[in-house]
Amino acid sequence: KVKVTSVYTIAGETVECPNSLGMAVFDLDIFPLVEFDKLLQDATVCEGNNHSFSVDMKYLGDFYNYSWNKNGFDLLNNLSSINLLSVNNADAGNDRLDVTNRCNSGFSAADLIVTPKIKVNGFSLDNTGSFCSAANVTASFNVDNNGAVYIYQVKEPDGTIKTITNPYTFTVDASHQGIWEFFASSSCDAPVSFK
Repeated sequence: KVKVTSVYTIAGETVECPNSLGMAVFDLDIFPLVEFDKLLQDATVCEGNNHSFSVDMKYLGDFYNYSWNKNGFDLLNNLSSINLLSVNNADAGNDRLDVTNRCNSGFSAADLIVTPKIKVNGFSLDNTGSFCSAANVTASFNVDNNGAVYIYQVKEPDGTIKTITNPYTFTVDASHQGIWEFFASSSCDAPVSFK
């Protein structure tokens, strides 16, 4: 509220305050322009994890209207942030926030990439048992090709850990015999191991 204590002219209208008493007039607000302090940031999230997108406005207040959309489809949310719980592949794509007020508008957009979980259905060796001489063995992981980035490793009998391909062929001989352990993992998942 603005208080006046004498004679003032506001927007062409003269207001006179008798006996120098204050008189309430109208709220005179100046709406700030839509300006961001922090924009949305692209993110890569593991499937099943939670993620939040948010912006910070340069001027705090309730001057703004927020409107979110995902891949061009409007979402029901009138806040400066959005929380995605247990993300899955359907959550991947472009998130956009439009911010408006009486003076202007602005927007921020970011891409969400969802890294799928690995799915290992089984493991096999094409040759097993005790061998009389050196033998080649091929190890194969049976996995779903769901877009997950698989990391395959082997722990050799001497404890050496190597990153391998799938399938992986190796030689069992006098210097490489014993227990071999094979792993499939990703940046999002704990290793699945086979001995």
